Amino acid sequence: EYRLRARDGSWRWIFDRGKVVARDADNHPIRVTGAATDITLRKRIEAALVRSQALLEQTQQAAGMGGWEYDLRTRTIFWTKETWRIHDLPPADEPLPEERVFDFCTPRSREQLVEAVQRALSDGHPFDLELEIVTASSRLVWARCIGRVELAGEKVVRLFGSLQDITRNKKADEDRQKLQLKMLEAQKLESLGVLAGGIAHDFNNLLTVIMGNA
Repeated sequence: EYRLRARDGSWRWIFDRGKVVARDADNHPIRVTGAATDITLRKRIEAALVRSQALLEQTQQAAGMGGWEYDLRTRTIFWTKETWRIHDLPPADEPLPEERVFDFCTPRSREQLVEAVQRALSDGHPFDLELEIVTASSRLVWARCIGRVELAGEKVVRLFGSLQDITRNKKADEDRQKLQLKMLEAQKLESLGVLAGGIAHDFNNLLTVIMGNA
């Protein structure tokens, strides 16, 4: 494979193959034939695929979101690089055994995920769950798992979806709820203070009358 410049000045990718088809009495090559094929379009498509894949991985990493696929025909699971990273695991080329997925979930989340997957397989019902995951490095992570189905006729042949690390969002929600509770408590104390001040003022007026009469 090499490039050459065409008459119009553009560069073209060429796939060239050749073979010796004739030799002299001393076995020296005297004739070579071959074929040159313009593969410029193929090269452009390959470059576009590489660029698209790189961009997909970069955007997934920026969003903390990975993809997953469960092929029922092969009983294997495929994860994108970001999904491996969320689980604190190095990306692997080998498909993931189906039983390993549930091993990362806490008991409660495991029940939720198993039930959702069974419903999806039985009636094609999609799911959107918030799961607690214990990663390979024993780190507790909150993840949003979205699942969809692919049908062949009426039969589910593939599950696919996304997995997003929402730990920061969950922590922010918890902090916001704690702050709201503190604000409510402060408002209650303020209301009690106003009420107590009003009662003290009324009681003082009564005392003033009593003192005056005395």
